[in-house]
Amino acid sequence: MKQLTLGLIACCVSVPFFAAPARAQSSSFFDDFEGDLSKWIAKSSSSRATIVEDPLRPGNHVLTFLQVTAGGDLFGTEVIAIQGETLILSFEYLGLPNLGGIPGDLGGTLGIAESTPGRHRWLAGTTSCCHVEEDLLIDDGQWHTYVMEIDVFASGLPGQFTDFSEVPPRDDTIRIMLQDFNESLGVAGDVFFDNIVLGDRDQDGDGDGVDDADDACPDSDLSASIVIDGCDTGVENLLFEDGCTMADRIAQCADGASNHGEFVSCVAHLTNEWRSARLIKGREKGSIQRCAAQASIPASEETVALSQEGALYASANLCPSDLDGDGSVAISDMVTLLEAWGTNPGSPSDLDGDGIVAMPDLLLLVADWGACP
Repeated sequence: MKQLTLGLIACCVSVPFFAAPARAQSSSFFDDFEGDLSKWIAKSSSSRATIVEDPLRPGNHVLTFLQVTAGGDLFGTEVIAIQGETLILSFEYLGLPNLGGIPGDLGGTLGIAESTPGRHRWLAGTTSCCHVEEDLLIDDGQWHTYVMEIDVFASGLPGQFTDFSEVPPRDDTIRIMLQDFNESLGVAGDVFFDNIVLGDRDQDGDGDGVDDADDACPDSDLSASIVIDGCDTGVENLLFEDGCTMADRIAQCADGASNHGEFVSCVAHLTNEWRSARLIKGREKGSIQRCAAQASIPASEETVALSQEGALYASANLCPSDLDGDGSVAISDMVTLLEAWGTNPGSPSDLDGDGIVAMPDLLLLVADWGACP
C-alpha cells in the first residue's frame, strides 16, 4: 500500500458488558466504542458506564456514565509498562455544560491503575483537587483531543495515592481508568470519552507504518482496494501521511451521515478532492461514487430505495469526462470543455467541481482519454 504525503442528551445503545477479569497483557490499548465494553472491567458488578450515540457527531458512538462515582468506575485491559520508556496516551473528551452541571468542573477524570483500582494515579480531570495531576479537560460543549506523554515510574504529586517510582506496578502493567467524579459539579451523563489510545511512542497497532501516537486512524482499513458496503470499487486504497486510508475517509463520511444523501454528497466531495490532487482518475472517481450511491448507508428501508435509484444514476456517470456520452473521451469532449471555459458552476465540464472550467479540468479530461469502462 502506498503512503501519500499531502500538504442534548445521547440516547443509550444496548451493548453487552463483560466484567470478568481481563488478564491478557499487551503493549498497547485502543477503544473507539463502536462495539461493546469487552475491553473494560467494571469496579462493581453493576457497571455505571455505557456506550451511547455521540451527541455531536451523528453515527458515532462514545462512552458516558449513568452515575457519578469515585475511586474509578471502568478499567481497561493491561498494558505493559517498561522502566525508562514513556507511554503515549491520547483520547477525546466532551463535557456538555447544559445538562444541569456547573461548567468548568463536570467531573470527567482519567488515570492509570495497577488493578481495579489498586494503586493508581489520576492524570487528568476537570478539577485540580482530589489528587488529580492536571485539570486540563475542558467542559465547553465541544470535543477536544488530548495527547499526554506518561512516565509511569516518575514520582507522582505530593499526596498522590501512588508513587510508582519506588514500588513498580504489579506485573509491570497498568490499566486506563475512567470515571465521572462524584465530588465535581456535574451530573451523570454529561461527560463523554472516545478514541482512547495508550501505547509506547513507536507502537503501531494497525500496522500501517504510522505510530499510534501520530495516527489519526489507529485502526485503519488497510484493504488493498476501496470497498463500500460490500461493493469493491477496484480503486487502490491509498494511505495518507496522517495514518488514514481512503477507505477510512469514506467510513468517516458514513459515520457522520444522518441520511443517504449526506453520505453520497460527502463521498462526492472526497472524490473531487482526490481527483483534483490527481490521486484517482475520472473512471475511478465514478467507480467510487457508484458504490457509494448503491450502498445502504445509513441502513434503513428508505436508504435501500434511494441506493437503488443512486445505482442507476451512478452507472451513467462512471466516465464524467465523456461529455457527449458517446462512450469514449476524445476530441469532441475536449471541444465541449473548451466551449464552457471560465467561471461556470454546475457545468458538466467542471470536472473538479470548483465552479470554474479551466486547465485542471482539461488535464483531468486528458487523463481519461480513450474508451470508457
